[in-house]
Amino acid sequence: MTHSRAGSEYGHARPVADEIVADLSENAIMSPMYSLTRKLKTARRIYTEEGLRGAAAVLVQKLPWISFSDCIGWLKRQDALLGRIVELTGNRVRLEACRFSVNHPAIPTWRKSLFLFNRYEIEERRAVARVLDPELPVVEFGGSIGVVACITNRRLRHPGRHIVVEANGDLIPLLEQNRRRNRAGFTVLHKAVAYGTRDVLFHHDDFLSGRVQGAPGRAVRVPTVSLREIVDEFGFARCTLICDIEGEEIELVRREKDVLHDRVATLIIETHPALSGSDAVGEMLRELEALSFVAVFRDQDTWALQNTRFVAAIPGSR
Repeated sequence: MTHSRAGSEYGHARPVADEIVADLSENAIMSPMYSLTRKLKTARRIYTEEGLRGAAAVLVQKLPWISFSDCIGWLKRQDALLGRIVELTGNRVRLEACRFSVNHPAIPTWRKSLFLFNRYEIEERRAVARVLDPELPVVEFGGSIGVVACITNRRLRHPGRHIVVEANGDLIPLLEQNRRRNRAGFTVLHKAVAYGTRDVLFHHDDFLSGRVQGAPGRAVRVPTVSLREIVDEFGFARCTLICDIEGEEIELVRREKDVLHDRVATLIIETHPALSGSDAVGEMLRELEALSFVAVFRDQDTWALQNTRFVAAIPGSR
């Protein structure tokens, strides 16, 4: 089936809200409500074919007192409802030509709504699209369920030279499943980025915010790894580093200055001022500047920095 641009852009997940329409049908009291129910059924059919934007357009046409922007805005605020739509349609979503399962008890319903309006990890994906050098290998710290990993891997000339590290063991099976689903070539390591010890307690909070440092939630021991160990083991003379490790990026920059300076050409990093403090984040960015990195992109708390020592190898800099 050919889907419209609107459907694919916003994570096309079909059919839609059958339960909601069924509830309305059961409670329809003759003419006014019955008419509204029929209109909602039409919107449901359009959603199946054209995604949320198409359904919103139909609702606006049928209910002219609602503006298109108001309808889209309201839908975006209905996180629990939209997440339920994802679940009703099989817990499968699409982003940037990749397909993902979000069928996991660690992923709350409301989080799944992020996929429907293309919001999930959008800042990191924009950074990848902007600065990734397809010729270089990639080291990725914080693989989660594999969205950034799969999208990044599709852009690489050598997809086997891509290492994804994830500390949350609960997510490893889903990460591997999404890797296979998209025929991605990256290698998954179940390890945590930490220093001075062979293993570390990893605290499970929720699937987006588990972390090495003390936090509420179940704690399990995970073997540790460093950036130097990975680039040495896999023979990466230079690489792109993608990093989203819930505040541990501060320690990574502090401990691995020489590796960053000598072997990382591009750094895509999500900062966490709410966890680390804005002062610590500012100091980390100044340390990166001293290591020859310059910021070339920023979206919210996600930064893309390029190492001026390798400027000749940076896409668009020639």
